[in-house]
Amino acid sequence: MNLLYPVFLKLEGKSCVVVGGGEVATRKVMALQDAKALVTVISPRLTQTLKLMFQQKDIIYKPYKYKHGDIKNAFLVIGATDDRQVNEQIFKDAQQRQILVNIVDVPECCNFYVPSICNRGDLKIAISTNGLAPALARLIRESLEKLIPSQIAADIQKLARLRADQRKAVPDDSRLRGKLARKEARIIAEKYFA
Repeated sequence: MNLLYPVFLKLEGKSCVVVGGGEVATRKVMALQDAKALVTVISPRLTQTLKLMFQQKDIIYKPYKYKHGDIKNAFLVIGATDDRQVNEQIFKDAQQRQILVNIVDVPECCNFYVPSICNRGDLKIAISTNGLAPALARLIRESLEKLIPSQIAADIQKLARLRADQRKAVPDDSRLRGKLARKEARIIAEKYFA
């Protein structure tokens, strides 16, 4: 069993490299873009979506096969190629530089796994099986998406405004603020899950 430490990374402005230009790479690039990462794609070919992103200057594109040194300044790397040797080289290079690396569908060549995400605005629920059963994680995510309505995003914003108001109203009593925040959160949770 892997002992993993679950974490949500702040990638805004961070250099992230995706090696590969197919459909899987496209999904990874789009997720990194959602996190406001600075994305470089290395691949001889691109999907139409990635071509459009490059034309709109949303990504940096290097139109060739991965080579040693391409990731030297990256914070995070995702290998999404169908070439085992290239994937192994990406992993080796990232390990030598202590860069976060995920080789898609090759758990032994990852120092982090990308979880299946149930996303409802600012509510993000990550589901992981330690890389052992990604299909199961996806099914659990799909079940959660049916259970948790998208309207919860608006209520989270409402809670954020209430929290800010409480901080102003009761600036010196964190216990009281915490009690008020838990009460409001409980009301919203019961609205959806009672």
